Amino acid sequence: DYVTTIASLSVRRDPGSTVVVGRLTKGPKVRVEGVGAGWARISYGGSKRYVSARYLTRYVAPPAAPTSVAVNLTRFVKLTGGLSLRAAASASATSRARLPFNARVVATRRSRGYLYVASGSLRGWVLEAGLRSAAQPAPVYTSFGRALSPSVLYKTSAATPYFYKPGQVQLGSAGAGRTLRATRTWEFGVGFAKIRMVLLTSGGRALGWARTTTLQQQVDALAPARVESRSDSFTKSVGDRKWVGCTLTRSATVSQSRNVASYSTTSRLSAYVLNRGGSVATYRRTFSARPERKVSDSPRFEFIGTSFAINTVAGRSARLNKDFGWHARRDVQGNLQPKLLATFTIVGFKFNVNGMIFVEADLGPDYTILPSKVSAGATGTLKLAGRGQFELDLFIAGGGIDVELAVIEVSVPAQLSVNFGRVGSLGLRPTSASFDIDVKVSSNIKIGGFVRIGRGFLSVTKTHYVIQFNLAQTSYSVLNANLFGN
Repeated sequence: DYVTTIASLSVRRDPGSTVVVGRLTKGPKVRVEGVGAGWARISYGGSKRYVSARYLTRYVAPPAAPTSVAVNLTRFVKLTGGLSLRAAASASATSRARLPFNARVVATRRSRGYLYVASGSLRGWVLEAGLRSAAQPAPVYTSFGRALSPSVLYKTSAATPYFYKPGQVQLGSAGAGRTLRATRTWEFGVGFAKIRMVLLTSGGRALGWARTTTLQQQVDALAPARVESRSDSFTKSVGDRKWVGCTLTRSATVSQSRNVASYSTTSRLSAYVLNRGGSVATYRRTFSARPERKVSDSPRFEFIGTSFAINTVAGRSARLNKDFGWHARRDVQGNLQPKLLATFTIVGFKFNVNGMIFVEADLGPDYTILPSKVSAGATGTLKLAGRGQFELDLFIAGGGIDVELAVIEVSVPAQLSVNFGRVGSLGLRPTSASFDIDVKVSSNIKIGGFVRIGRGFLSVTKTHYVIQFNLAQTSYSVLNANLFGN
C-alpha cells in the first residue's frame, strides 16, 4: 500500500495522458498494481488508471500506543508556576486545567513519563518530572527580607503553618514543641498591625516562612558567647604636668552577648602641680538591657533652632540679636524613645504604657549689639527626668496622658555686658562692664494630654500640659563682678 506525498494528486486515463479523470487526497491508502516508466497503475472507479509514481510513498503504520502501568502514588506539584493537566499522555495533548504549586494529587497510571492523576474533581495526565514526593523538600523562596546573623533559635508553642513566600502557598505545618532555627526575617506594617515572619529551617533545610506569633525565642547554646563588642577612649589634657595641668580620660565599652547587652563608661580626672599629682575624681556608669533592646553608646544631637532679627530702637539705632543652640538627649538604656514597657487590649482597643528615664542637655549662646552696648552670654542646662505615657493606639492615630517629672534641672547662665558712652572729647569709649554667672536648681512636674496622627517620621504629635508645678527651686550667684567703670 502507498499514500500520496502531496495534498492532491491527478489520476489520468493513460500514462502521460493529459486527460485527468480524478484526484487522490493525502491520507487514504492507495493499492498500486504495478509501476513502469515513472507511472503507477491503480484501480480507480472500477477501471485501470495511472498516477505519477514520484508522488507516492509506501504506507508505514504508526507505532502502537504503549500500554499504561497501574500505580498508586501521592505526589505534590513542585513547579512554582503550576503544572498543566492534559487529556492524554503527550505534550501536544489538550490542556484541561492548570494545577497550582504544591497541589496534592493521587496517581493511578503511568505512561511515557506521564501520570494519570486525580486532584479534587479534576482528572488527567501530568508530567511526572513536575511532581515531588512527600519525602522530598518543597522549594522555598529564600531571596526575601534580610538575613539574621547570627540565626535565632525558636520553639513552636502551637501548630505553626509555614509558606513558600510570606502568606503565599502553605507548604506544611510544624507541630507544637518543635525547635527550629530562623535564618531570615521580614516585616510589614506598623504598630500593632505589624506582621513579622521568619524563614524556618530544620537540619540545614529550609521549611518555609512562618509568623512569629506562635514562636518563642530560645537561649541559643550554639550562638557565639559574644555577639558584639567594641570600645573607644579619648584623653584631653590642659596645661603642663611640669607646672600646672589636668588630664581627662574617658573610655566606653559596648558589648552584647546571647543573653544581655551592656554599656559602661569610665571618666577619670587627674591634676598635676609641679609634676606631682594623680587621679582626683573617677566616675563610672553601667547600663544593661536585653539583647532585643540594644544599647547605644552615643546620644542623639538635635539642632534646636535659630532666630535672627533686626529691630530699630528710637528710630536711630539698630539691634542685632541671634540665638542658636544644640540639644542632646539620651535614653538611659540607649533605646529609641519611647521604650515600650507594656501593651494590653480592652474591648478590642490597644493601649500602650511607655516609660523612659533620660538625661537632657542644652547649650544656647546669644549676643546683642547696640551702638551703646554689647552683651554676650551662654546658658547651659542639664536635666535628669523621667517620663511616662498612657496611650490608646488606633493604628494611624492615638492619644493619651503624658507625665514628666524632672528630678533635678540645673541651669547655669553666664553673661558679659559692656556699655559705651562719650568721655570728654575722646568720643565713644567703654564706660562699664559686668560679668555674671548664676546657678539655678529646680525640680518640677508636668501633666498633660497628647494627640498623635500618623506613624514614624510621618507622625505629628501635639501635647498640651494642663499642670506645670515647681516642686522646688533655688538660685545661687556664683560671680557678679564689675570689671571697670567711671
